[in-house]
Amino acid sequence: MKLLRFLVPGYGRRRWKIYLWLGWTGTVTGSCFLLVAIGLAVLEGYFLMHSSTAEGPIIASVESQVPADPQTNTPARTEFCPQFRYQSTDGAAHVVTASTCSNAPSFKIGEQVRVNYSDSNFSDAQISSFGERWAFVFGFGIAGFILAPIGFLLLRSVRSLGHFLDPIGFWDAN
Repeated sequence: MKLLRFLVPGYGRRRWKIYLWLGWTGTVTGSCFLLVAIGLAVLEGYFLMHSSTAEGPIIASVESQVPADPQTNTPARTEFCPQFRYQSTDGAAHVVTASTCSNAPSFKIGEQVRVNYSDSNFSDAQISSFGERWAFVFGFGIAGFILAPIGFLLLRSVRSLGHFLDPIGFWDAN
């Protein structure tokens, strides 16, 4: 492709190695992200097919302190995890703290929410909201759909310049 020749001066000399490396990295990483997204979607679908539903109130926003990270200069912060109560089909009440937290409370105390829970493990329950269920699936899926085609196009343009796409012989070629 002539696109990279136009955008990057000196592309045909030695920069093709950089684009070969970026192409393989994007293609492999994007493909892995897509596989993770598919796996998470299957896992979530399996959970939803085999879970029961109930309604229950949010009873608290549990504060969780996230310590500062000196490596990235991220300051300490407080996150809020919704705690909810629901009644299972056997009539017992269960209290669960959600694993998905946010820096501002995402639910109001007393708000009624729909809950999906496992009949075999009552602590395996989640609030039935789009973000709680599908955030990671969409995150990995979108990243995969962006990275894989970019990597593929980079590899295709390196190949169109007459270079081999062998990642092992990458270091030996000029």
